Amino acid sequence: MASLVIPFPAELRPRLPTILVNVDYLTLRQRLEQVDRLLQEGAVEEDFVHKALQGWLARASNRPSVREQQRFQQRSRRALRCTFLRTLLQEDYRGFSCALAGNPLYQWFCLIDALDQVRVPSKSEVQRFAHWLEAAQMRQVIEGLLLAGINRSGSLKLKEPVDLEEYFLDTTCLKANVHFPVD
Repeated sequence: MASLVIPFPAELRPRLPTILVNVDYLTLRQRLEQVDRLLQEGAVEEDFVHKALQGWLARASNRPSVREQQRFQQRSRRALRCTFLRTLLQEDYRGFSCALAGNPLYQWFCLIDALDQVRVPSKSEVQRFAHWLEAAQMRQVIEGLLLAGINRSGSLKLKEPVDLEEYFLDTTCLKANVHFPVD
């Protein structure tokens, strides 16, 4: 099967700032770098773009230009990454768009950082990104991501393969101030 995806050179991107001492930031950065490698090396991103491109070309009334197709491919990559990051952060559309505007790490992961200007997607576009593929196709992409995580534990420098049977929950209990009803 011939590939519909048009290869194009990557844009120049600024380096991420060096943040010291903040363990939470460094942990998140390491996790996003691992997911970035997984998306690229596991061909998950390519699969997502290919599925989105097939639907887009089927809906098109006439053959789009190469430039239009490249732009759609870039938006598809951003759609996958923005949706993943928004789900990871458990943000609503507006909150995620705002957080994305102010965080260079998030911009790097979502591929919106550039040397000349940063174009942050609006909350409406983030919402469109969440529905970029149909549910069945998105399930296939997620399964591919999980399988890539299992199969590529060595190339991702994971200590051991991801065990999909284990669940980790935060069960932290906080003492809350009790307010008695007052009439």
